[in-house]
Amino acid sequence: MALGQTWQDAGGHAVFVMCTDAPAIEDRFKSERMEIVHLSALLGSADDAMQTADLSRRMGASWVVVDGYHFGADYQRFVKDAGLCLLFIDDNGHADRYYADIVLNQNLHAHESF
Repeated sequence: MALGQTWQDAGGHAVFVMCTDAPAIEDRFKSERMEIVHLSALLGSADDAMQTADLSRRMGASWVVVDGYHFGADYQRFVKDAGLCLLFIDDNGHADRYYADIVLNQNLHAHESF
């Protein structure tokens, strides 16, 4: 959410794409005037990646930011193959391979070997 807030403060438009309902989080996004879009796909699936890429292109986005353990190498590759830039937030080094333009681990225990 902090990244979305900063983007909006800089004049951007933050859109959060979700495959599951999370009312408490959605209420928080709405209180920050952030748009929420629900997809009809299984979180982290190829269908999720396809719908996210399609939505991003329709909205004129050049970057996609993903955060979560459900997004593996295949998801990243699909987003990149769709011509989008990708920021992948990963605090565990869980993906088998990384296709993202930027991999971010914001935690104190982070190190380059992740």
